[in-house]
Amino acid sequence: MRNSLRGIGPVRVVIMDDNLVDAEEIGLTHDRLEAEVELQLRRNGVPLTNETTSYPVLYVTASVGNEEVGFRIFYVTVELHQGVVTMTSTQQAMYLATWRRASFGAWPNAQVARDNIRDTLSQFVDIFSNDYLAVNPQP
Repeated sequence: MRNSLRGIGPVRVVIMDDNLVDAEEIGLTHDRLEAEVELQLRRNGVPLTNETTSYPVLYVTASVGNEEVGFRIFYVTVELHQGVVTMTSTQQAMYLATWRRASFGAWPNAQVARDNIRDTLSQFVDIFSNDYLAVNPQP
């Protein structure tokens, strides 16, 4: 996966809002997640862009299930899409992740779930940053 990052240029961060409603209930808002991920990438030396139509895009998902059986279930993904890929056999165009990390878990309450989501996201952003910088050394 690391070699797929070679020469890709600046990255745009997009927080996926599809399942963010429950995450917002425990303090993980769209704006907060975006700010934290972008700040960490900048600190790590990964160049960013705000160009809304540009690729590559680092998609971040934080999904939290309701506390129904005494614990909260969460799912976190960080994945990079470099643009549209066309399958040669079918000529079907699709988006394909060229770099991806995902994790899920269950925690006893909202605070522990929130802290674990933030820790997991931070780890994934560090892994991405290390992989990016290994093949795209910055001056």
